[in-house]
Amino acid sequence: MAIFTNLYKKRPPEELPIAGEPPIGLAELEELIRTIRQSGRTCDHTCKQIKEFLQSRNLDVEVMFRWLHRADIYCDCALLNANHLGGPGQPSESSDIQE
Repeated sequence: MAIFTNLYKKRPPEELPIAGEPPIGLAELEELIRTIRQSGRTCDHTCKQIKEFLQSRNLDVEVMFRWLHRADIYCDCALLNANHLGGPGQPSESSDIQE
């Protein structure tokens, strides 16, 4: 959870790009990011891997997609590069996904 734990402490609420916390837990969000990074798949500029992850855990895909879209995240690799979510801003060097 290190990536996202300070997300809402960094800026006042009116400056946050997304309203509220993610509709899935922060641990699940980090697991989603880890899963995409470790997949070894090249991004096809869809949310295919995000959707697969959410469905495999019976999480609400539509609610999560609305949250991601409010953050201007429209594909798997965009999630990995989402520095406005409080993450590192760049995929790790070990990341196999490519834009």
